[in-house]
Amino acid sequence: MKRVNQTGSIGVFVIVGAILVAISLAVLYGIRQNNLSQDGSPISSDLVASENSNKNSKKKHISAVRRSKNK
Repeated sequence: MKRVNQTGSIGVFVIVGAILVAISLAVLYGIRQNNLSQDGSPISSDLVASENSNKNSKKKHISAVRRSKNK
């Protein structure tokens, strides 16, 4: 049997495989970042609403304490 040198074919296969893996990881990363940026808005607005309600309740408590001290 004749032995064929396949070192070049294996090297090309490995390089092409690495390039395809890198491209697929980049696409998945882009999709993930896109989804996070779209989903981030409702969460952050909920947090802002929660913080505003906490600030309002603190202001009400402080004004109630001031009124009771003034009596």
